[in-house]
Amino acid sequence: MVLPGLGRGPFAIVAAPPDDAFEGFNTLKLQSRITIRGRRIQMGDIQVEAEAAEVWQPTPDWRRLGEEMNEPRIARLGALLCQHAPQGSFAPLASGKAPAPDHTFQAKALRAAAGPAERLREALMDGNVAEAVGAAKRLAGLGAGVTPSGDDYLQGAIHALWSRLDEQRASQMGTAIASAAAPRTNAISSAWLKAAARGEAGEDWHLLIRALASNGKWDKAVIQLLRRGHTSGADALAGFLAIVSALK
Repeated sequence: MVLPGLGRGPFAIVAAPPDDAFEGFNTLKLQSRITIRGRRIQMGDIQVEAEAAEVWQPTPDWRRLGEEMNEPRIARLGALLCQHAPQGSFAPLASGKAPAPDHTFQAKALRAAAGPAERLREALMDGNVAEAVGAAKRLAGLGAGVTPSGDDYLQGAIHALWSRLDEQRASQMGTAIASAAAPRTNAISSAWLKAAARGEAGEDWHLLIRALASNGKWDKAVIQLLRRGHTSGADALAGFLAIVSALK
């Protein structure tokens, strides 16, 4: 259950707040009782009416995205990523740049991810599922955040598979990667990886695909994606660009 600011996703209900005084879900605790009667959800003292809820299709038009990913557009996306990515993201992995010598936790995670990320790229270029699985295991759980940066990078890589390969092959390789990474990370990150393996993505990816297909200005859609989480959007876009450029 999320508020509109997080946008639509593959496994979430977006609930509009009843008024400006609503303070979010801060009153909920792990012990809060949850009951569901029909399409009415009661969570502690919070009641959500879902009778008029619309079902959202979480699978974007990956084939269209793949068609839009020519070299100039990949370069432009890479430039926007470098320009707007938050500090500490895995953005350098999109182009194979060596991580800066820094002793922060996130910088150490980035250096640890560089080798497995390159191994993943080479494995997917060769269609070597076993090698890709090995690399995914080393990337899983790396970095900070509710969804660690290594997981977000893998999520973007799986999106690239869906945009470049046929549905059966993308599903096979994406599922292998997600299944290898999921046990090595937390439940939320695992859910995002499994959704990616099914070809599903958050609303920000849908907006990006539509913006690219419109042949208009799509900087705004890229920046919106990069604002997801602290570094999650940038990490995912880095994984996408690294793999989509390898699978020309």
